Formats: sequence, structure tokens, C-alpha cells
Amino acid sequence: MAALFAAALCAVVLLFRLLDALRAHAQAGAPATQKEKRRLFWLCAGLIFAGSIPYLLLYAPGLNIYDTHDQILQFFGFPSYIGDGSALSDHHPVFLTLIYGGFMKLGLLLGDANIGQLLYSLLSMAALAACWAYALVTLREAGLARGAVIGLALFVVVGIQKSLAVGYPFWVAIVMGTITGAFGGIIRDILINEEPLIFRKDIYALACVVGGIFYWGCYTLQLPDEITQSIAAASVILTRFAAVKYHWGLPVLHGDDDESN
Repeated sequence: MAALFAAALCAVVLLFRLLDALRAHAQAGAPATQKEKRRLFWLCAGLIFAGSIPYLLLYAPGLNIYDTHDQILQFFGFPSYIGDGSALSDHHPVFLTLIYGGFMKLGLLLGDANIGQLLYSLLSMAALAACWAYALVTLREAGLARGAVIGLALFVVVGIQKSLAVGYPFWVAIVMGTITGAFGGIIRDILINEEPLIFRKDIYALACVVGGIFYWGCYTLQLPDEITQSIAAASVILTRFAAVKYHWGLPVLHGDDDESN
């Protein structure tokens, strides 16, 4: 287990080393061409995918929660806890049920349902790696501090998840996720003697709220935890990125003294 964790950690460290080197090269020379961007995308996606392989080896062919098991039963027409199997239920997303069942059926055609599970796991890993690689390349191109933005997204997701785990309602979870995500940035700005971003017109804390709303939407649709967390984190990153790229900001309230001046 320790060796697998170390291998995944090395892959992540190598990824960020690569991004730092490429950013330094880009700053010293001409802007990156489309060919260089595609090359960077595939490098990032490959490293992220490689970092997931140790966990796939540890839990091969993959893990299913009880909802996924129920969806597979629905697909093959067996009774489940929400129906007699005569039809697909919208208790779970029907499209996702078809995807799960389709991969299981493909595995059975190949001789073993575990093959279908493995193929689904590999496809999920590839899709998530592509999404994160695209986000990283886009952030690098925009010149955005990737570490701060990614950290913001991750802490928002963790704050929401922990709040829900102890039984708080969703509006409290979104508030706690926003505090968890934004407070670290406040401490950072105070320590370097700068005005915290949350006190400016920049969209910073609002990006955390957007992530919380997406988390709530995915949770309501009963999507798997991994997909819910990834979508929520990506929404925070993309909102913050769009705010910087397109100069979005919140309105500034002026007092009487400002108006008189």
C-alpha cells in the first residue's frame, strides 16, 4: 500500500514539475503553439492516468457502491430494492444505468463480467484524466496560479463533504465549504501583507458558492461521489478561471464619503 501511494505521489510531483518547466519556457519565449498545447495536454493526461493506475491495481477490477449494484440489477431485469426489474427506474440516472449495464454485458460477452468492470474503470480514469489535463493546460495558458485555484476547489469539496457527513443541511454545508476554501487564502494574503482577495471585487468566495451549488445538484441527481466531487471542484476552478480571464467582478459599494469625492 505504501509503495502504491509513493508511486502515485511521484506521478503527481512529476506532473507539477513538468508544468513549472513548461511555464518557465513559455515565459522566456514565444507563446505556445497549438501543437505544443496538444503535446502538453497528452503529457498531463498521461501522468494523471498513470497516477491512478496504482489504485486500480489495488482495487482491481474496480469498486461498486450499492447504488451501482442496484443499477446493474435493473439493467438485467432482476428485482432490486426499488423495483421488480420490469423497467428501468429514474431513482438513478437512467443514462448512467445503461452505461453500467452495457459494460457488464460487454464483459459477459467477453467471458467475465469483471472484464466489463475493468473496462469501465479504465474509461472513467481516462475521462477524468482528460478533464483535469484540459483544466491544467487552460489555467497555465491564462497565467492563473494553479496551486491556489486547485487548492481552493479541493478544500471547498472537503468542507462540503465533511459538513454533510455530520448531518448538517445543504445550505450550511455550502457555507462551511466556502469558509474552508476561502479562509486559507485570507491567511496567505495577510501573511504577505496584501489585501485578501475576498475583500476585493474579485470573484473568489463566489466561486466556492458555485462549486457548492454544483455539488448539491450532483448530489440530488444521486451521481457517484467521485463524479460529484470532480464536477464540483471543476466548477470552482472554471469559475475562478473565467473571472480572471474575462475580468468578471462583483459590484463595488461606495459610501457617502466616496460619492462626495
